[in-house]
Amino acid sequence: GLINTMVFTHLPSNVLLVLVPLMPNATLAVAVLLLRFAISQMDVPTRQSYTMAVVAPEERTAAAGITNVARSVATAFAPSLAGYALASAAFGIPFFVGGGLKIVYDLAIFTAFRRVRPPEQRLRAARKLVCRYRMQALWLGQTGAVALTVRLSQVGGRHPARLWS
Repeated sequence: GLINTMVFTHLPSNVLLVLVPLMPNATLAVAVLLLRFAISQMDVPTRQSYTMAVVAPEERTAAAGITNVARSVATAFAPSLAGYALASAAFGIPFFVGGGLKIVYDLAIFTAFRRVRPPEQRLRAARKLVCRYRMQALWLGQTGAVALTVRLSQVGGRHPARLWS
């Protein structure tokens, strides 16, 4: 689902962020940081899609605005705090704190929303249940043929489909 995609693409990038100051030389540190940059924004479209899917249509603009403002405010203060940490000869601190906070964020998002499914996923799950449990075998009197009727008319407005054996 969207939450798994969001968390499991963002989590590795944050682990790489924590690993940057632990690299033995600048070349490896830059390589890890570039790898982190390559995968760090993969969760953005998924997060936006999930937010729009679980929020009522009339509240989508406000939800998108709040999400983007919160991220912008956080990124506005980060350079000042990182500069202070670097000036106090604690080179790895910004990487550890930033990566650690983002890992906590990912785990909190996963824990809080892993069971909140968008309507499309709920509809798909309901269709699977209907197909699985509502199939009925109809014995046709004289021919002995069996018709399997899949009753999807109650889910998604589809008409029943008959499969003849």
